[in-house]
Amino acid sequence: QTAALLEQIQTTPDVIIDDGLHAKDAQIATLRNFFPALRANGLYVIEDVLPDSVTEIVKDLDQLHPGCPLFVDRSWGSCVAIVIRKPQTRLQASAC
Repeated sequence: QTAALLEQIQTTPDVIIDDGLHAKDAQIATLRNFFPALRANGLYVIEDVLPDSVTEIVKDLDQLHPGCPLFVDRSWGSCVAIVIRKPQTRLQASAC
């Protein structure tokens, strides 16, 4: 379904916001499906993340794209947001 959607929009997204299911496994699956389609230097936002899910989501991101810069916004209270910038290349990830 992801491939069909991305083919349908025929563009490389600058921003992707995951406002789907708030379950950790669903957020990880969405990240794995959509993050590769994001343009270099684009932003990927996962909102309404349960605080105890952050570590596992970040660990999965690091396997997908090691060293990718991110920010965890904990100002929302019971849920947080993770904002990720996709580096141009894996080698440039630590320089962003």
